[in-house]
Order: sequence, then C-alpha cells, then structure tokens
Amino acid sequence: MNEVPASNSRRFPLPPADTWSAETRQAIHRVVNGPRGALLGPFVPLARSAGLLDSVQAVGEFLRYRSGLRGKVLETLVLTVAARWNAAYEWSHHAPIAAAAGVAPECVEAIRQGREPRGDDEVAAVWAVVQELSTIGDLAEKTYRSAVDRWGERQTVELITAAGYYTMLGWILNVAQVVPEEQDDENGKGSS
Repeated sequence: MNEVPASNSRRFPLPPADTWSAETRQAIHRVVNGPRGALLGPFVPLARSAGLLDSVQAVGEFLRYRSGLRGKVLETLVLTVAARWNAAYEWSHHAPIAAAAGVAPECVEAIRQGREPRGDDEVAAVWAVVQELSTIGDLAEKTYRSAVDRWGERQTVELITAAGYYTMLGWILNVAQVVPEEQDDENGKGSS
C-alpha cells in the first residue's frame, strides 16, 4: 500500500508535506513502509511529534505483529477498549479483523453494548481483564491469577500493555475527532 492518504482527523489533519521537518518525514516514512503500509487513524495526529510517532508506532507494531497476542485475544482486547472509550474509528477498523480472527458475531455485539460476551471462554476472559483495568486500573488477585494461568506471565504483561496502548490510541482518536472513513462525508463532518 505505502501511502499517506487524505486525513480524516477533524482537529489534527495531516499538515501539507512541504511543511514536514526531516524528522517528521522520516517517522512517516517508517510507518508507511512498515507492516501498516499507510499513515492512518491515530498516527495522523501523532505526526505532529516525530519522536512520539516513532515511539508509539514501534510499541504498537510490536504488540500487533510480534507479541504473543494473536487473533481472538488481541482483537477482543481492541474491541473492548474501543467500546469502553467510544472510539468509533478504532471499532470500525478492528471489528472486521476480530470477525476474521474468529470472534463470534454475538460476542462482538455484546462487547459493543458493554456486556460480557458469552459462549467463548477466552473472549470472556480477555473482556474481564480489560474491563477491570479500565474500571479500577488494576487486576484483582483472582483476575490476575486467572490471566497468568491462561496466558502465562509474558502474554499477561503484553495484554496489560496492549490495553493501555489501545486506550491511549482511543483517546487520541477521540480528541483528534478521527472518524471512520464511512462516516467522513464530503464536508468532513461525518456522523457520530
């Protein structure tokens, strides 16, 4: 893909390329030529700080493409965070990925509505961890032990980190008013 598309960020649209510093140009180049293949979503507002863009995208690249988190686990986490923070762009981008990863439609709908998903123990376990982190910023001993027993220490740490990472992205997307492409009308106003 390797592109820098038009921005759908209402508050922080991508500045014209001729205004980018050398550091910004290099940071954008790394995103566009990495596994994402494009500068999208939260990375558009982050382009205002080349060092931050580089650092944030590197953490996300690890979590999404090289960590032990895969498929249903990662996508359930992302959807749970997106639903918690009403991050429409994050939801619209990851809901099809979650479906392709095997998250059942009824689980996706439950997560969207803020309800515990039923029928898939792993999806329910991820949802419970993320809900607890989002509510109290910690894990009760029972939840912590359950996570470590299910995923091991490494993946539990990655899961906690990913919850924080996607929360950060959700906040950036919301404040920047990045709208899903299907909501972005010709006037840039979209629907909510």
